[in-house]
Amino acid sequence: MLVIRDKQMRILREGQLQRFENDMAAHLVRCFGGRPVVEDAVRLRSFIREGVALAGRYGVVNQYDVRRFLEFRAEYGADFHTIPWVVKILNDSTLSGCGKMERIDDYSLFALRS
Repeated sequence: MLVIRDKQMRILREGQLQRFENDMAAHLVRCFGGRPVVEDAVRLRSFIREGVALAGRYGVVNQYDVRRFLEFRAEYGADFHTIPWVVKILNDSTLSGCGKMERIDDYSLFALRS
């Protein structure tokens, strides 16, 4: 029987998180170039780590949804989670993490850009 110890699991998770950070850093630079948050590599890494933690607090844990959460932060600002219409969505306990990102995307697309 294969036994994976807690320390081994932690190392695996850290490796996954590092790959995700690397991928997200490249993605955000590509998509949001010219914005202050992507101009400094150290600041960008901090922005990503803080965003991952924030997303988790709202039940947004799926990698694709965390990516969307980070994109919203890059688009609307690091404190986008404090915007009243976003607060309402993120605190809606009837929505999954994916549902929250869908609702924010819909609101952003249809209400703010029309």
